[in-house]
This record gives sequence, C-alpha cells and structure tokens, in this order.
Amino acid sequence: MKKTTVLAVFIFLFVFVPSSRVDFNVRVADQAVDSGFTMSFINRGEDVPPPFGEAARAARAAFVSGAATGERGVSIDGQKVAVASDVNPSGNKCLSSRAVFTAYGIYLGQDAAANSDVVLTGDQSQFLTVHFIDVGQGDATFIDYGDFEALVDAGGKRYGKTVVDYIKPYVDDGLDLVIASHMHEDHIGGMATVLKAFSVSRIIDSGDTAATRAYYEYHAAVTEEEGCEYSADENMVITVGGELSLEIIDIADGQSNANNNSVVTEIDFRDVSILLPGDIQSEAEQKGLKYFRQADVLKAAHHGSKTSSTNDFLNVVQPRTVIISAGINNRNNHPHWRVLQRFAAIGAQAYGTFRSGTIVLTTNGLGYCLDTDALLTEMDAGARASDAV
Repeated sequence: MKKTTVLAVFIFLFVFVPSSRVDFNVRVADQAVDSGFTMSFINRGEDVPPPFGEAARAARAAFVSGAATGERGVSIDGQKVAVASDVNPSGNKCLSSRAVFTAYGIYLGQDAAANSDVVLTGDQSQFLTVHFIDVGQGDATFIDYGDFEALVDAGGKRYGKTVVDYIKPYVDDGLDLVIASHMHEDHIGGMATVLKAFSVSRIIDSGDTAATRAYYEYHAAVTEEEGCEYSADENMVITVGGELSLEIIDIADGQSNANNNSVVTEIDFRDVSILLPGDIQSEAEQKGLKYFRQADVLKAAHHGSKTSSTNDFLNVVQPRTVIISAGINNRNNHPHWRVLQRFAAIGAQAYGTFRSGTIVLTTNGLGYCLDTDALLTEMDAGARASDAV
C-alpha cells in the first residue's frame, strides 16, 4: 500500500476523529475470540499498535465492519461469523472501518448477495483482481494476479486507448495472455491498440475470420506481435502459480452466428470461480451444459441479451453474482428485463458497468468482494439507469 494512503488514514484518525478507546471482543464461528487489542486515540499522533496475528486481525475486522448492529452479517475469508454486541460502550462512532482496514492491510468490501460485509485477510500481493472495464456497449476484462496479467477482449475501437490507459499501471512486463473471445467489433475493435502498446506472450481467439475492418486490424496486429504464441481455442487449462487456473472451454466452432463460437474462459482461484462466456447464446449454452459447472461469479453473456443466460444454463452455473457489461441507452436494449428476472429468480445479484462504471472484483480465493453495491433491478432493463455513470 502506498505510504501516502497510510499517512492520509492516520491523519484522519488522529486529527478528525474524537478521542476514544475501543475494545474489540467478537464471537467467531460461535466461539468467543478476544483480540487482546485496544485501539486508543486519546494521545493523538500515537502509533497504532501493530496487528497481533490473523485471529486478532479477523476479530477487529469483524467488529469494525459494523455488523454488531445486527443489520448485516460478516464474512471473513468466505466464512460467515457472528459478532458480539458488547463493544464500544461509549457509543462513539469514531472509526472509519474502511480506513482502519486499509491501514492494517485488511481488505473490506460488501457482498450484497449474502447481505454481508466481506473481510479478506492475508497477503494482499497474493490477491486476485478481476477488472470488468467500462467500455460502453462492449466487453473488456482484465485479470491481475501477482506478476501475471491477462486481458479478455478490449471493447470497440474507440475504447482501445481507454483499455491501455487503465491496465498500464498494473502491467508488470507485458501481457502474459490475451484472449479475443470472438470477432465482433465491440470485443476486438480496441485490440490492435492494446497489442501495439504491450508485448504479449500468448494470444488465443475463436479461430474465426471476418470481412470487417475490425478483424483486419486485429489480425494485422496479431501477425506483427513478435515472439508471441498464437492458437485458436481448444479445451485446455492454463495454470498460474499453482493456485490460479484459466480453463478454456471450446464449446463449438464453425457456427454461422459468431457469438456462438466465443472463447469461454473459467477462472478458478482456490475456492472462487468466475465464468467469462463471451457472447454465447442459447444454442451454445445448450451445447456447453456438459462442460459448465457452478461458478460464484458470471460475466453475463452478450451484455444481458434475452437470447443468452437461459434457465437451463443458469440452473447449472448457479452464480451468486452477475456482472453485465453494457452501454447506457444502447440500441440493443441490453440488459433485457427477462434476463434480470432470471438472475433474480435464482437469487443472483446483478451489477452493471453502465451504472457503476468499471467494476473490480477482489478475492483471496476464500471469499470475494466488489467495489460497487449498485444492484440492478428491473428498472435497469435496457441499460437506461437514470443515475448511470
């Protein structure tokens, strides 16, 4: 974490926060856990004591998240916990939970699907982040794990620079993997700009061709990428560091509808799975039922089109969270209200880039959280949210 962030946190805590003392005593998995930790702000400027092990860190995090009010639950590394209420007898709301967690290297987010605050502990350098980049009516998903970086699609041509500028701070030494799900402009239009900006070790696409300018520019950029391994999709598993794997699922090739030839990618990181199905529609979903399995997070196929995310498909995948990448007031009226109903029917919570902008999922492999809590409802059908950003 940047020193400036830590400094800002402490300035806030010691200058603007009322003097107070807070003792933490929580109940984790029905067993009392005394953190042995007292945070004192009586002497402003005093260093906050360091963490006392993972149990203490989890205990502090569980309370400060605010779950003691009984309004929300708490999940620590994917496990729900109960929290005691005999804390902070002074009643002062003196702590900014997100600021405190950040200062102590603990990641806090919200899991609306489980009505739970989410606390992720551990070495943040070993966290996986998946960025669903806002590229309007298109797709671009960036995967970052340590020094491994991959990009799945790059939006339309006018978003190529947007994608490059967004991922540049995260890319360590070129892109390890680029996947072009299929040859439609809203997925590969920005890819030529990306390939010119970064060295790429490996490229996988659907193997299709197209008589379009977007395809010609993409193909030329792939051809010019020196030292890059290229292949059309086939069933394979790419393993990274022993705990992260990307499974390429080859459902069908040679379909007249290019959407149904999409490269499907499943990301598995410890106990968390994320499915990126490109733009496959009902025909390909049916063909792929024997390959699909339960996934925690689904990037909705074809931007939430009614011809995708069928009941049969959702009954197999059973996602808890759905991310829809779509543009405001798009001409295709994505997402469709029927699809939003289907997600709601299986208890999945849906989020959209047209409302939240770029959505970042963070996981330590035991639990996950998002940087948005702007849930979609049927009012968001047609991607016409009045408060969209």
